[in-house]
Amino acid sequence: MGFSISRQSGDTVVIPNKFFKICKKAKENDIRVALIFFAEGKVDVEAIADELEVSENAVVRALRFWQEEGFLLSDEPSPVKTPAMPRKPRLTNREITAAAMNDVNVSLLTGEIQNIMGGALSATDTARIVSLYLQDNLDVEMILVVMIHFVGQGQRNISYIEKILRSWHKSGITQGRQAEQYLKSLENNEEYCKAVSALLDLPTANFTTSETTLIVRWYEEYKYDDDMISAAILMAGDKKSVRYISGILKKWHSEGYKNSKSIPIEGGNIQPTGRQGKSGGSKSGILVVPKRGGEMI
Repeated sequence: MGFSISRQSGDTVVIPNKFFKICKKAKENDIRVALIFFAEGKVDVEAIADELEVSENAVVRALRFWQEEGFLLSDEPSPVKTPAMPRKPRLTNREITAAAMNDVNVSLLTGEIQNIMGGALSATDTARIVSLYLQDNLDVEMILVVMIHFVGQGQRNISYIEKILRSWHKSGITQGRQAEQYLKSLENNEEYCKAVSALLDLPTANFTTSETTLIVRWYEEYKYDDDMISAAILMAGDKKSVRYISGILKKWHSEGYKNSKSIPIEGGNIQPTGRQGKSGGSKSGILVVPKRGGEMI
């Protein structure tokens, strides 16, 4: 089977060849933002954020990426990249023993990690954990919170957890309470995505980062429940993509609709199949949404 490019009747967008080389290291959001400012011929942060349904901060991060690659000019100076400082060698067993004599948290940390892991740590893993505390200045409670979470999830690779801890610390998560809140948000996001997967009848759906951001917004910003999202899915008909459904929910939110019973439908009503009917069903112009189990509301 072969493919050929169809004849285009719309506007033509010129994209530099260099763009395609940079795409290899660009993130999904970077590419989406670039395609919009190439198409528009100008950069409007608010308009791009609204078009992509992402935060303005996310747009700015993408624009800074393209600025560093030479595609954009800015009134602000381009951030100066400083060379990464080489990481200090991890502490030796002798250094850890000496540190434990002067800092009770060292013994507390190693003892608690052994309890979490269910056994003694290797010298290498002990050095990894204690170095996070003494060299990287990570909070003991944060280390323990993250260890408990990942070991509970079956992840027992200390090297992997070490990288996670450093990454979170670099992003501004520095205390145990902050780590707990972040882990809770990740769990909530996973639950939201599972719920939407079930509503879309996609039990194994893997949503992209931007799709997950939209789904979280439905529940946390719009304060919509599964019934409201089901209503949007019915309204979408065959266009059951996260972005299309998000457009419907965004419109309803802006118009002040808070539940599925309050949504007026022009020209008829939405049937359980997702098709707009001209007769039958509800005559009130109200969206008909099935409850779980098949009962209609």
